[in-house]
Amino acid sequence: MNILTHLKEFLNTDINVFYKSKLKDVRKYYGIGKNEKLWFNGFDKKEIKYINDDLVLTPYTVPIQRMVWVKKCGTRVHIYLWPSFVIKYCPFPTCTIEYILETSIESGTDPFDYFDDPCCLLESSLPIERHARRIFNILGTSKFMITWSRLHQKILSRLPPVTGGAPAGKGLASAKTTWLIIKSLAEGIGLKSPKYGYLSFANFQIPLK
Repeated sequence: MNILTHLKEFLNTDINVFYKSKLKDVRKYYGIGKNEKLWFNGFDKKEIKYINDDLVLTPYTVPIQRMVWVKKCGTRVHIYLWPSFVIKYCPFPTCTIEYILETSIESGTDPFDYFDDPCCLLESSLPIERHARRIFNILGTSKFMITWSRLHQKILSRLPPVTGGAPAGKGLASAKTTWLIIKSLAEGIGLKSPKYGYLSFANFQIPLK
């Protein structure tokens, strides 16, 4: 289960309070009855590297809350609460991917032009570029765009915006259009996202993986 939040917000939050405040949401999401047991069961860890406000690549260990749901029949179900800025199979958070998409991938320039890596966390720009392009390719698929267009229309009762000016290149125009639909929906429901916070919202709604 993904929990909507942004990295900067998460870094300044009491983690135990944050996860415990989601207890009712978990019960609702999984349809867990009041008489069924549900408890917290420690943390898993997810190592990420993110670009901070000073444009420095920084390591961070994200605690992923584990929970156990005991059904009436006695079966145990293990539940994991993932902050939405964490992409399950990506070592970079959504805000960093979104920043690299906007600055480097769209312009075709070296990602290292847009952040410093004084601790040499990356041997080359290839890992961050590869993951950013992979996410961009997901955004650019017709299936993903159609899904978000329908979601936009269902929730806001209006068609999503279709704008020009997207960068030329394979998949870039359609990926940019999908991102604009995501941004429009987030703003339409009154979600206050930081500048590079729309992919976190996207990952909350439809996991990017």
